[in-house]
Amino acid sequence: MITPVSVLKEIHNLNLSYLLLAQRVAAEDVKQAERFLNMDIELIQAVKQLTAPQILALAQTNQCLIKVQSTLLTQLAEPENDRAVHGLHQRRL
Repeated sequence: MITPVSVLKEIHNLNLSYLLLAQRVAAEDVKQAERFLNMDIELIQAVKQLTAPQILALAQTNQCLIKVQSTLLTQLAEPENDRAVHGLHQRRL
């Protein structure tokens, strides 16, 4: 059963994973982080400088930090892209 507490816990986990990924990518290559994460340089630099306690505190917000672009959802919903998305996924594996 989905409860408000379980949803918040999932959001916290997702936020923590995203922030840790963002920090790792930003530490390796800021330009790559800008492309992959769709963040501006100032935000990437801020995430890069966060301490572990700051990341944990930020992750525990009641809002999801990741925003899915509506254009991406529209593209993925198109039938002709279904095969391309599955093929791309399979090639990456």
